[in-house]
Amino acid sequence: MDHGFLKAINSDIPQNALLISTGLPGSWKSPVTEKISAMKGFGVLRSDIIRLDVLKGQDIFDEKLASSQESRMRVYEEIFRQAEQVLAKSPGGLILDATFVIQDLRLRAAEIAHKASRPLVIAEMVCSEETSVRRILKRTKEKYESNALTRQAYLNNKAVFQAVDLDEIGSRYPGLSLTHLAIDTEYDEPHRWKVVKVEKR
Repeated sequence: MDHGFLKAINSDIPQNALLISTGLPGSWKSPVTEKISAMKGFGVLRSDIIRLDVLKGQDIFDEKLASSQESRMRVYEEIFRQAEQVLAKSPGGLILDATFVIQDLRLRAAEIAHKASRPLVIAEMVCSEETSVRRILKRTKEKYESNALTRQAYLNNKAVFQAVDLDEIGSRYPGLSLTHLAIDTEYDEPHRWKVVKVEKR
């Protein structure tokens, strides 16, 4: 594994942090957060798993449902509810593995971190559209990893994706420790992942 990646995980992610992933479908959020969880001993709440329960009985692969703001917010509300419970009970770190494509969702996570007196780390996975779409098209409904199975699912998220703005989060929650890591996941193999940006407030 790239030494820059290992160093950043060890030195730039506090042991009691709330870490949220952000990035487009196929940017390798789950593999990276799984690696961070294994290295740091953090718990993980995955939107793809929580979605199965929140939208039980519905076709989660239906594109209209998948891109519906209402259904997406129901999943996030449940993630946030569970996160508050976990942080109240456990002193360890916690990962929220989801796309977090808009800033309002990151602000909500910041509010939870602030209330729990935890540092917030935003781990943004970045790679080319070609690589993301290649990964997405390998997914199947039978071996469920995500409900994003098409190029259109990628484009729907790309159309609404907002840049991470630490200044806005910091001004809303003064005193909150903030870290933004951008991780290049162009290659599938973990040893080729690289941290290309570390920003702190």
